Amino acid sequence: MADAPKHQTHNPPARGFISPEKLHQVTGEPTGNSTTVPLQAGGVFTGATEEVTAYTSLTIFCFTDVHSQTEGLKVQFSTDGENWDKTISYSVQADVDFFVSIKTRSKFFRVIYTNETQAQTFFRLQTILYVNRIDDFDEYDLTAIADGKVPGKTLVHKYGRNPDVGTGSFESVWNGGGEYAGHNATAAEILTVNSNSDEDAGTLLSTGTSTSGNSGGLTDTGASFITDTVAIGDVLINDTHKAHGIITALTETTVSVERMSGKIKTNNAGDVYRIVTKAATGCPVVKLLFLLDGNLDNETSEYVITNGQSLVDTTGTYRRQSRGRAVGGDSVGDITCAQKVTTANIFMVMPAGYNTTMVCAYTLPRGKHGLFVNWFSSILGSTTASADMRLQTREVNDVFVVQEEVTLRSSGTSYIAREFSVPKDSLDEMTDIKVNVQASLNNTVISAGFDLLLIDDD
Repeated sequence: MADAPKHQTHNPPARGFISPEKLHQVTGEPTGNSTTVPLQAGGVFTGATEEVTAYTSLTIFCFTDVHSQTEGLKVQFSTDGENWDKTISYSVQADVDFFVSIKTRSKFFRVIYTNETQAQTFFRLQTILYVNRIDDFDEYDLTAIADGKVPGKTLVHKYGRNPDVGTGSFESVWNGGGEYAGHNATAAEILTVNSNSDEDAGTLLSTGTSTSGNSGGLTDTGASFITDTVAIGDVLINDTHKAHGIITALTETTVSVERMSGKIKTNNAGDVYRIVTKAATGCPVVKLLFLLDGNLDNETSEYVITNGQSLVDTTGTYRRQSRGRAVGGDSVGDITCAQKVTTANIFMVMPAGYNTTMVCAYTLPRGKHGLFVNWFSSILGSTTASADMRLQTREVNDVFVVQEEVTLRSSGTSYIAREFSVPKDSLDEMTDIKVNVQASLNNTVISAGFDLLLIDDD
């Protein structure tokens, strides 16, 4: 690991009027937070502590042939150059140019980069300071946020469908019937996954640790993929980075994919992998998302190999889970995920053939607050019904509160969308959200959804 550069202070121009032709002027390139020296496996680059009081923003560009550790690129801010109170983290993918524009937070900053378990052959990291930039992303630009270019902010889109709403009482917009049961969990447990069809089943063919890899596949010099009957169309799961791809070619020790799907879309040395094939005609693998631990923290995902109607355990223990998707094949039956001990706590029922969940419910992770961007509801199909819709929230361990209520009418307004020009009400961390409905006729089909802006708590 290279020695960290020493503390540096710039002498930037004083704040004040900036002429239009100089709005985009580069006013400082901190050499202590830029480098072209490749890192060894697990190597760390620690940038210099640099004063940025006269600058409004900075940009970071990075390009390398090996991905960083998960959230291995860190931009840190400090009031005194010693205590780093604010850290913004990113993951850098191999052979994919990384760029971000960040507003300065405090007097000092530095960049820390941690490499993965394979040596880089090239590494280009450049940090530039600006007095002003006319193309800085607005920190509430939803397109920029959705594209991952605004640090500390993310968007969540939730959509749900209830195919059989009745008249007796309010129920939730999801495929499980009645009130959504996933918000009832009070502690983390192992989850179980099963289908109501034996056609949704997968078989594990190979597992191991890769010796090298990239976005197009991986190599394991100790593997025997052809001998293990791995074939084109099978699913490659990278459990280290929660990503997967569909195999397009293989040798005895290498499998190739068109691309990996996940937050980190690549493979590298040291990654733990599994290869799964269909055991029947349906879905061999389910990816569980929006998983939260017992503290409603550490949002993650996990892949589960299905086994028809038999229950399959997750590796981790969780208190929340509200999204899932089929991987490697269409689901033939309804696929359910619930807690193993408290079986009434059902998190999802993924309807057959949809290949994704229809759950209009969510829980904000610990350490994040949220703002509603919009919500909508609709009566589906040819029916002469009306339906009362309720957007409801519950602060942690409290009661559900109705935030808004609208009425749908199939003969009139069968679709209502509420767009908030000013985002509605700040939601605290660990808040539960759901949409409930009551219809005038049994068997009414209702859909609903919302978009939520998540903001990291300072």
